[in-house]
Amino acid sequence: MLVKDLSLSETDNSRWVLKTMDGRHMLLNQASATLVQLLQKHHDYEAAVQAFNLHFNTDLSTETFRQLTKEKLSGLQILTEEENGKVQKKGKYLHLQVPFFSPSVAGALSAPFRFLYSPRLFFVLISILAGVIAWILISYPSQQAFEWTNVNLLLLACLVYPSVLIHELGHIAASRAAGVEHGEVGFAFYLIFPVLYSDVTNIWQVPKKRRIIVNLAGATNELLYAVCLFLIFYFTGNKTLLTAFYLINLKILFELNPFVRMDGYWVFSDITNTPNLLPKANKLVKDVFGAVFSRSKHLPAAFSRTDKWLIIYGMANTAFILIYMGFMLVSHFDSIIHFPAILLDLFMKMIRMELSFNNLKSEYLFVFIFYWLVGRMLYHFILKNSRVTSAKLGRVAY
Repeated sequence: MLVKDLSLSETDNSRWVLKTMDGRHMLLNQASATLVQLLQKHHDYEAAVQAFNLHFNTDLSTETFRQLTKEKLSGLQILTEEENGKVQKKGKYLHLQVPFFSPSVAGALSAPFRFLYSPRLFFVLISILAGVIAWILISYPSQQAFEWTNVNLLLLACLVYPSVLIHELGHIAASRAAGVEHGEVGFAFYLIFPVLYSDVTNIWQVPKKRRIIVNLAGATNELLYAVCLFLIFYFTGNKTLLTAFYLINLKILFELNPFVRMDGYWVFSDITNTPNLLPKANKLVKDVFGAVFSRSKHLPAAFSRTDKWLIIYGMANTAFILIYMGFMLVSHFDSIIHFPAILLDLFMKMIRMELSFNNLKSEYLFVFIFYWLVGRMLYHFILKNSRVTSAKLGRVAY
């Protein structure tokens, strides 16, 4: 073959997912996918160009076809004649990944949930859960849940922490229900936050509806767990269970936030059929503002419906960040100014074994996020001219 071992799977809108044996995924259009299929079937360029000319009704020479192949596929490290090299990747958003459960163990643990994620049952289930949750929130307002004098903190922790694993098993169960090979469940850091993740990158190979089900399966599993906790509260009156119910639902709301790479982000990515959603949205926003404020740039005559959604999404993301930073500057200015000294003081207390929970304030986390956002903006400003020639399509859920 003229290409290395790989597989091709058709997905939405005449697009194909190319999966290499080393676990990389790349989206191809119909023409590029056909080219790869022809290269898979033939062992020399003379035979491949004949098939290519017959399929596309062209009259390319062998040398021209070879150059076309290199132009379209060079850098992806899939051509057998191409020297092995390091494929450049876009920045990872998960760091220090440590697998906890192998794919086979994760699949076995997710087995009890698998039947929930057939398309016909899933959308009925999610509708019923939405109605039940709405009734509970109306009938049992949050003031009852957060009366901390009636809450057993140790029991609360034992009830809430398992929801993290239950969430990941939902993603794995939905992947298996879709007939897609999945990876491990493990531990990693997202920014500075410790998270569990499940590797479901292969769902790029299935249609949009199935991908959306996999994306929402984690939250669905958590909702089922939260409803079970509420039912136990309903019959026992233990307020800790109601508090756990509310905390899990708050966690789900955060996970469905479309502005960070969590479940809500991937849902919006699939609805708009846009891999690398945030970078593309930000680029469109920059193009729009560049055309508005620069005479040398011009907007296209018309944007597609997807482009319009991406522009709205990109602007909303930018507005969200700016509002957050403005709020922090106004309400926590002193903490922002003194934060380096605060961090040093906390570090010294930790070294001296004097650090206690009383030294930690929730506002420190929000101040750290402010500094991280500023640092990220400076980083992108410095590297704004850097380019990435090829990227790995990845998808982990957490």
